[in-house]
Amino acid sequence: MTRLVPIAAALLLAQGCATTPPAPVADNPLANEPTETRKLPPGARPRPSGPQPVAMTFGRGIAKAADDLNFMLNVEVYEDDSVKGTFSYSAQNDSGNLDIEAEVTCVSLDNDKGRGWVGGTITRNDSTDARYTGHTEVWMRVFDRNLQNQPPMVSAPLFASGKIDSASEYCRRKPWSNEGLHLVQPGALAIFP
Repeated sequence: MTRLVPIAAALLLAQGCATTPPAPVADNPLANEPTETRKLPPGARPRPSGPQPVAMTFGRGIAKAADDLNFMLNVEVYEDDSVKGTFSYSAQNDSGNLDIEAEVTCVSLDNDKGRGWVGGTITRNDSTDARYTGHTEVWMRVFDRNLQNQPPMVSAPLFASGKIDSASEYCRRKPWSNEGLHLVQPGALAIFP
Protein backbone atom coordinates (compact mmCIF):
# COMPACT_ATOMS: atom_id res chain seq x y z
CA MET A 1 0.00 0.00 0.00
CA THR A 2 2.92 2.35 0.54
CA ARG A 3 3.72 2.03 -3.17
CA LEU A 4 0.28 3.29 -4.26
CA VAL A 5 0.53 6.59 -2.36
CA PRO A 6 3.54 7.97 -4.32
CA ILE A 7 1.98 6.83 -7.63
CA ALA A 8 -1.41 8.36 -6.76
CA ALA A 9 0.31 11.59 -5.69
CA ALA A 10 2.25 11.71 -8.95
CA LEU A 11 -0.96 11.18 -10.99
CA LEU A 12 -2.78 13.95 -9.10
CA LEU A 13 0.18 16.29 -9.56
CA ALA A 14 0.36 15.51 -13.30
CA GLN A 15 -3.38 16.03 -13.71
CA GLY A 16 -3.20 19.38 -11.94
CA CYS A 17 -0.31 20.52 -14.15
CA ALA A 18 -2.13 19.53 -17.31
CA THR A 19 -5.05 21.83 -16.52
CA THR A 20 -2.95 24.80 -15.41
CA PRO A 21 -1.74 26.97 -18.34
CA PRO A 22 1.99 27.65 -18.43
CA ALA A 23 3.13 31.05 -17.20
CA PRO A 24 4.24 33.49 -19.97
CA VAL A 25 7.95 33.70 -20.64
CA ALA A 26 9.20 37.24 -20.09
CA ASP A 27 11.99 36.97 -22.68
CA ASN A 28 9.67 35.89 -25.49
CA PRO A 29 7.96 38.93 -27.10
CA LEU A 30 5.33 36.64 -28.70
CA ALA A 31 4.47 34.79 -25.48
CA ASN A 32 1.41 36.94 -24.74
CA GLU A 33 0.31 37.30 -28.38
CA PRO A 34 -2.81 35.45 -29.54
CA THR A 35 -1.96 32.07 -31.04
CA GLU A 36 -3.33 33.09 -34.46
CA THR A 37 -0.53 35.67 -34.97
CA ARG A 38 2.19 33.10 -34.29
CA LYS A 39 1.11 30.31 -36.67
CA LEU A 40 3.50 29.71 -39.56
CA PRO A 41 3.95 26.62 -41.73
CA PRO A 42 6.61 24.22 -40.43
CA GLY A 43 10.09 25.54 -41.22
CA ALA A 44 8.81 28.97 -42.33
CA ARG A 45 10.19 32.19 -40.95
CA PRO A 46 8.27 35.47 -40.70
CA ARG A 47 8.77 37.79 -43.66
CA PRO A 48 10.94 40.74 -42.69
CA SER A 49 9.48 44.19 -43.18
CA GLY A 50 10.71 46.42 -46.00
CA PRO A 51 11.52 45.75 -49.65
CA GLN A 52 12.42 42.16 -50.55
CA PRO A 53 15.25 41.04 -52.87
CA VAL A 54 14.09 40.14 -56.38
CA ALA A 55 17.43 39.60 -58.14
CA MET A 56 21.07 39.17 -57.32
CA THR A 57 24.48 38.65 -58.81
CA PHE A 58 27.54 37.40 -57.05
CA GLY A 59 30.91 35.99 -57.87
CA ARG A 60 34.50 35.65 -56.89
CA GLY A 61 37.61 34.55 -58.68
CA ILE A 62 40.49 35.46 -60.91
CA ALA A 63 39.83 37.05 -64.29
CA LYS A 64 42.58 36.06 -66.73
CA ALA A 65 43.69 39.45 -68.10
CA ALA A 66 47.19 40.80 -68.78
CA ASP A 67 47.42 40.99 -64.99
CA ASP A 68 45.38 38.38 -63.14
CA LEU A 69 42.46 40.37 -61.70
CA ASN A 70 41.10 39.14 -58.39
CA PHE A 71 37.49 40.21 -58.10
CA MET A 72 34.62 39.84 -55.68
CA LEU A 73 31.00 40.84 -56.31
CA ASN A 74 27.91 40.56 -54.12
CA VAL A 75 24.79 42.52 -55.12
CA GLU A 76 21.07 42.35 -54.34
CA VAL A 77 18.31 44.20 -56.22
CA TYR A 78 15.11 44.90 -54.28
CA GLU A 79 11.47 45.11 -55.38
CA ASP A 80 11.56 48.93 -55.01
CA ASP A 81 14.58 49.03 -57.42
CA SER A 82 17.02 49.88 -54.64
CA VAL A 83 20.34 48.02 -54.60
CA LYS A 84 22.74 46.86 -51.93
CA GLY A 85 26.16 45.32 -52.24
CA THR A 86 29.87 45.68 -52.79
CA PHE A 87 32.50 44.73 -55.32
CA SER A 88 36.27 44.83 -55.35
CA TYR A 89 39.28 44.32 -57.59
CA SER A 90 42.92 43.66 -56.85
CA ALA A 91 45.95 42.91 -59.03
CA GLN A 92 49.71 43.37 -59.08
CA ASN A 93 51.79 44.45 -62.07
CA ASP A 94 55.08 46.17 -62.93
CA SER A 95 53.44 49.61 -62.70
CA GLY A 96 52.11 49.04 -59.18
CA ASN A 97 48.94 47.52 -57.90
CA LEU A 98 45.18 47.73 -58.25
CA ASP A 99 43.28 47.61 -54.95
CA ILE A 100 39.73 49.03 -55.07
CA GLU A 101 36.52 48.44 -53.11
CA ALA A 102 33.19 50.00 -54.05
CA GLU A 103 29.68 50.22 -52.67
CA VAL A 104 27.12 49.38 -55.35
CA THR A 105 24.89 52.28 -56.42
CA CYS A 106 23.31 50.81 -59.57
CA VAL A 107 22.74 47.48 -61.29
CA SER A 108 21.15 46.42 -64.56
CA LEU A 109 20.69 42.70 -65.17
CA ASP A 110 19.64 40.82 -68.30
CA ASN A 111 19.12 37.32 -66.98
CA ASP A 112 18.05 35.90 -70.37
CA LYS A 113 21.46 36.76 -71.84
CA GLY A 114 23.41 36.39 -68.58
CA ARG A 115 24.62 39.99 -68.72
CA GLY A 116 25.07 42.45 -65.89
CA TRP A 117 26.22 46.04 -65.46
CA VAL A 118 27.28 47.08 -61.97
CA GLY A 119 28.37 50.53 -60.84
CA GLY A 120 29.41 51.99 -57.55
CA THR A 121 31.11 54.61 -55.46
CA ILE A 122 34.70 53.84 -54.50
CA THR A 123 34.93 53.40 -50.73
CA ARG A 124 38.61 52.44 -50.62
CA ASN A 125 41.34 52.88 -53.20
CA ASP A 126 44.81 51.76 -52.15
CA SER A 127 46.00 51.40 -55.73
CA THR A 128 49.52 52.51 -56.64
CA ASP A 129 49.14 52.02 -60.41
CA ALA A 130 48.28 55.49 -61.77
CA ARG A 131 45.60 54.04 -64.10
CA TYR A 132 43.45 53.26 -61.07
CA THR A 133 43.97 56.32 -58.85
CA GLY A 134 42.03 59.58 -58.68
CA HIS A 135 38.57 58.13 -59.42
CA THR A 136 35.40 58.38 -57.31
CA GLU A 137 33.24 55.89 -59.24
CA VAL A 138 33.92 52.53 -60.87
CA TRP A 139 31.83 50.08 -62.89
CA MET A 140 32.06 46.63 -64.42
CA ARG A 141 30.41 44.18 -66.81
CA VAL A 142 29.70 40.58 -65.84
CA PHE A 143 28.79 37.71 -68.16
CA ASP A 144 27.21 34.60 -66.63
CA ARG A 145 27.66 31.86 -69.25
CA ASN A 146 26.52 28.93 -67.12
CA LEU A 147 23.63 28.22 -69.50
CA GLN A 148 26.17 27.74 -72.31
CA ASN A 149 28.30 25.51 -70.02
CA GLN A 150 31.18 27.97 -70.36
CA PRO A 151 33.15 29.82 -67.69
CA PRO A 152 31.91 33.29 -66.72
CA MET A 153 33.62 36.50 -67.76
CA VAL A 154 34.13 39.92 -66.16
CA SER A 155 35.57 43.21 -67.32
CA ALA A 156 38.48 45.01 -65.75
CA PRO A 157 37.37 48.01 -63.67
CA LEU A 158 35.97 50.81 -65.81
CA PHE A 159 36.03 54.53 -65.03
CA ALA A 160 34.64 57.81 -66.39
CA SER A 161 35.57 58.50 -69.99
CA GLY A 162 34.40 60.80 -72.73
CA LYS A 163 31.64 58.31 -73.59
CA ILE A 164 30.26 57.55 -70.11
CA ASP A 165 30.79 59.87 -67.16
CA SER A 166 29.03 58.17 -64.23
CA ALA A 167 28.08 54.78 -62.83
CA SER A 168 24.37 55.61 -63.06
CA GLU A 169 24.73 56.51 -66.75
CA TYR A 170 26.61 53.25 -67.32
CA CYS A 171 23.87 51.16 -65.69
CA ARG A 172 21.14 53.07 -67.54
CA ARG A 173 22.75 52.84 -71.00
CA LYS A 174 23.99 49.23 -70.59
CA PRO A 175 26.71 49.27 -73.26
CA TRP A 176 27.74 45.74 -74.21
CA SER A 177 30.74 44.33 -75.95
CA ASN A 178 32.55 41.05 -75.39
CA GLU A 179 35.74 42.99 -75.99
CA GLY A 180 37.46 43.69 -72.69
CA LEU A 181 35.84 40.70 -70.93
CA HIS A 182 38.15 38.17 -69.29
CA LEU A 183 37.57 34.50 -68.46
CA VAL A 184 37.11 33.75 -64.77
CA GLN A 185 39.30 30.73 -63.99
CA PRO A 186 39.28 29.72 -61.18
CA GLY A 187 36.12 31.18 -59.73
CA ALA A 188 32.41 31.50 -60.25
CA LEU A 189 29.79 34.08 -61.11
CA ALA A 190 26.00 33.91 -61.27
CA ILE A 191 23.01 36.14 -62.02
CA PHE A 192 19.64 35.21 -60.54
CA PRO A 193 16.32 36.92 -61.30
